Amino acid sequence: MRKFPIFLILATSCLFLSNRDSIAQDAMDQSFQIKEVKASLLTTPSATGLTKTTPPGRTQSKWMDLDAEFSWKPSKEDAKNPFIEELTLEFYAMLETAQSKEVQRTLLSGKTTLVHVGENRQIHAAMYVSPRAMEQLFMGKMPPTAGPSVVSATGLVISRGGSPVATFTSKPKFKFWENPDPTTKVMAGMLLPKSKTPFANAAWDYYEQEKVDK
Repeated sequence: MRKFPIFLILATSCLFLSNRDSIAQDAMDQSFQIKEVKASLLTTPSATGLTKTTPPGRTQSKWMDLDAEFSWKPSKEDAKNPFIEELTLEFYAMLETAQSKEVQRTLLSGKTTLVHVGENRQIHAAMYVSPRAMEQLFMGKMPPTAGPSVVSATGLVISRGGSPVATFTSKPKFKFWENPDPTTKVMAGMLLPKSKTPFANAAWDYYEQEKVDK
């Protein structure tokens, strides 16, 4: 039997381990491509027909908005019916809240489901953090921007039929929502879908339709 040098075996093993992440990524559905998940602060939209204005002593509220842009090009299997009945989107945002030495940052997450998704190069979906929640997270003071010093990372996982088809993280090759360190406070459900905010009827043609619970 032919014997291989031990250094060749070790090198081959290291190469396999280093490529595990890329292999897993290649296994995902290449028909989905996530461009970005952008954070910003938006003023509460006004509704026509309402007579009440901002009460004395209150300033106009700010919401944190996470806007995701991705694309979908139907595969050969989807060609006969180029629409997806449901897509599940899991959003993640790391906020630099620095409430104490024990809690330096807060990891927020939320989930929404899009329906009747068709082929498109620019598909948009959004999640929000309410003004009161932002005040709570930042010790009663709303941050002036949603820049990197406030939102240090954003992430998105798109699933179809219960299986992930695309993943995005603003920190390359680092899924920050997995195994957070002890100084990170994890708060699931803090991100609200568009349909459950004052933005529900805003920019209807810009965002994909959400599945609304009956």
